[in-house]
Amino acid sequence: MTMVAAVLIATMAFQAAVSPPGGVWQEDGFDKETSRDYKAGFAVMATKHPKTYANFVHANLLSFISSTIAILLLSTAGGRTSGFSRNGGKRLVKKVRPNCDTV
Repeated sequence: MTMVAAVLIATMAFQAAVSPPGGVWQEDGFDKETSRDYKAGFAVMATKHPKTYANFVHANLLSFISSTIAILLLSTAGGRTSGFSRNGGKRLVKKVRPNCDTV
């Protein structure tokens, strides 16, 4: 059940990054309210409320990274329900290390 929650949070964070709140500008232009230029494809919220958008991006990034790490740890736990054993960290390194060496 924990894995389902972690995957759901990662999915929601990814979708929020791809489709930000308020949408994106459809064409280049100038915003009269904020006296700023904007480009097509940039978030509307970033132009209208830059501090709020920065907070949104930080929270979204934190939730995505945290849930991705949780997915990694849960998927490499080896089916134990009581958590990691003493050598659980070594097993994790052995599983992740070969993937890092190929990059």
